[in-house]
Amino acid sequence: MKHLIAFILLFATALLVRAEEMITTSGCLKIEHTDSLKWIQRDAHAVRTFEQQDASANNLSCDVLFVGSSSFRMWTTLEQDMAPLTVINRSYGGSCIRDILYYYDSIVKRFTPRKIILYVENDLSGSSADTSVGDAYDLFRLFAQKVQGDFPDVTLYIVSIKPSFAREKERTKTVMLNTLLKEYCENNDHLVFIDITRAMFDETGKLRDDLFLADRLHLNAKGYALWTGIIKPYLIDKQ
Repeated sequence: MKHLIAFILLFATALLVRAEEMITTSGCLKIEHTDSLKWIQRDAHAVRTFEQQDASANNLSCDVLFVGSSSFRMWTTLEQDMAPLTVINRSYGGSCIRDILYYYDSIVKRFTPRKIILYVENDLSGSSADTSVGDAYDLFRLFAQKVQGDFPDVTLYIVSIKPSFAREKERTKTVMLNTLLKEYCENNDHLVFIDITRAMFDETGKLRDDLFLADRLHLNAKGYALWTGIIKPYLIDKQ
């Protein structure tokens, strides 16, 4: 009996060793490691610039706080387009909802806005750093919950992710995320979804190329005029 037990233990040990060899053999598994903190901090210089500006500001209150990525950052006529509303723009190129959450205290919480508006599309840009639609949705909801916790009387406006020629391959994903965000806003107080997507197509259903810069991603003056006509009435409204 003792010999049988010893044999069983020896056989089991051999199997474990063999299994370990299979797992650790080079080429069996593709292992990739990314430093998420380093990735998030890639645009820290932009946030530091904001912090320096705000440190010397006498007043951090505004009618509308704009937060997001380059489609807001490159809106050079934003202040005049939104007049008589006072606006603060804390958007920077390449931002994702992930690093907007990471820098939340610097670019959102320190201000005293009457309304907050968010536009960010880079989590579904077609890059290797993309999240899934579900993860992006969760992160948008987390941002909304943080805003509601810190600004219970402030309305948060979430602008739909725009279609573009440069990111045509991601269109299905962005449509899915827009649908989820629209439903989420409709079922929660102080959340409003602003759809800028439909107006960017012509009467035949084709995306309008006259709204874009040469990169086929960012908006030109005509594109921002279109957005102004859609977004400003929401912000002027007293809801």
